[in-house]
Amino acid sequence: MHIEKKKCLKVAITGAMGCGKSAAAQTFRNLGVQVLDADKLCHEALESDVCVRKAVCDILGKDCFDVETGIVRRDIIAKRVFGDSELLGELEKILHPAAEKMWEKKARETEESGFGLGGFLPIIAVEVPLLYEKNLEKKFDVCICVYCSDKLRVKRLENRGMALEQIVSRDAFQLPSETKALKADIVLFNETDFAFLQKQAALVLSRLKKYGR
Repeated sequence: MHIEKKKCLKVAITGAMGCGKSAAAQTFRNLGVQVLDADKLCHEALESDVCVRKAVCDILGKDCFDVETGIVRRDIIAKRVFGDSELLGELEKILHPAAEKMWEKKARETEESGFGLGGFLPIIAVEVPLLYEKNLEKKFDVCICVYCSDKLRVKRLENRGMALEQIVSRDAFQLPSETKALKADIVLFNETDFAFLQKQAALVLSRLKKYGR
């Protein structure tokens, strides 16, 4: 953790697919923390950032956006990068910096506003699925990993309608759950129910927001 003399604490929330990152993020929202989603920021950049759209057209083709409406053709983008790690990497080089700029801007705004929880240090959290895979951990002051066993994780994903082959395929692009947990500053265990996750999040937040007093 790197939280000395901070005016705004930047927290990353990560974890393997199906571990409960979004549930943890929502818990922090419910507790008053401003939480952003890195994937949604990438989508927002695709929708509204002229430079991003042009760069995507340059590598994937102009038909990635509807000619008449300008709407993003996510189906075309997905087909173009599917199975092509080099092309996917080029797309990520466009989208990830754009998303980073957006959360950095929001952090500056939060810092300047002095908006905190009960007069404590302002906190902004970002849900980042590939935090360690993309070497983004140093962009944050605190990294939180949501963890559960692979058996439970796979069961949850299958209950959502994902086939085992699809889960294995997507997992191939991520670090193992245990590795993510070992790299994190804080681990939230999501093995039981939502209430237990809430209790852990509340305890973590109560400690984090005291920094800077």
